[in-house]
Amino acid sequence: MSLRIFKRLLICGFVAGLFLLGLFSVYGWQQGFAVGSGLWHLVQPKRDPVVSNPPLQDVGWQQVTWLGDIENSNLKESSGLTASPRHDNVLWSINDSGSEPILFAMSEEGVDLGEWQVNVDKAVDWESLDSFVLDGVSYLVIGDTGDNFRWRPFVWLLIVPEPADLNGSDKTLDVAWKLEYSYPDGFRDSEALAADVSSNQFYVLSKRHYPPELFRLPLRSSERVVAELVQEMNGIPRYTEAEYEIDDDAYYRHMPSGMDLAGDSLLITTYQHAYLYDLASLANDPLRVQLPSIGQRESISFARGSSNRAFVTKERYEGKGVADVFRVDFASSPDSISVQQGNLEH
Repeated sequence: MSLRIFKRLLICGFVAGLFLLGLFSVYGWQQGFAVGSGLWHLVQPKRDPVVSNPPLQDVGWQQVTWLGDIENSNLKESSGLTASPRHDNVLWSINDSGSEPILFAMSEEGVDLGEWQVNVDKAVDWESLDSFVLDGVSYLVIGDTGDNFRWRPFVWLLIVPEPADLNGSDKTLDVAWKLEYSYPDGFRDSEALAADVSSNQFYVLSKRHYPPELFRLPLRSSERVVAELVQEMNGIPRYTEAEYEIDDDAYYRHMPSGMDLAGDSLLITTYQHAYLYDLASLANDPLRVQLPSIGQRESISFARGSSNRAFVTKERYEGKGVADVFRVDFASSPDSISVQQGNLEH
């Protein structure tokens, strides 16, 4: 290649880069995002890996069972997952950014049970999902909290009533209330959400900070609120030098991608394993629940009425192919597994 051609290619690449940055900035300005923060995080280098992580204790016993394939091909990412507080053998899920505001229902084996359109003006980046019962009414809460570039000045939770009749003709859902919030010192990307009716609050967990940070929010507020930091979750590992030498994607391996709460049992999944915390002693190390390498795992949910049985789902690779549902049982011993049917009021 001649020097002249090389220079032309270099100039073309530089101009193309400026053009893409311009489009990125214009989009951010149109959305009301903090463009400066977005540009900074776009070019910011990845954090350095650690040599090793402190050892963690595994749960006493565990078993992972494949339950079935997700039948509805429109559910491509399964970015959020929650067990229905109202209907037996029903899981709810959502797609993430760039998708229509739709809730998907399926059986625990992945059988399609229908889609419901949520009546909202805008869905920016749906990433998390949970359910709860309040004053006898069953609700689903959707976390529009994704912020890969850390440039959204505020994000929100959408609370909708769970459909009473899954076979009814009305497939639309109105928002019961919306909770807008920001973070106390900058922007956060979050894909993990849990409702706690007993304390009248929600928990959200940051994804791209290390250590991940657990925040709390009120269950309701007519005004925009600032999330309150509860605890830095130091027990969740960070990617190591050895992992990074083998796989460039190791940087993402330990990022939290889902969370659920049952009583005082707080279960957090990363792309590698899950971690079980005691909500009353979050500063203590969690127990590790080892999960198989099944591709990109974005969500986790306790089974209804249980604190030692959960479900996880896998995204379709590049939006295509097979997506699965797995059941994860864990306890001090197999004999201590307990799953109770009934309303789960966190």
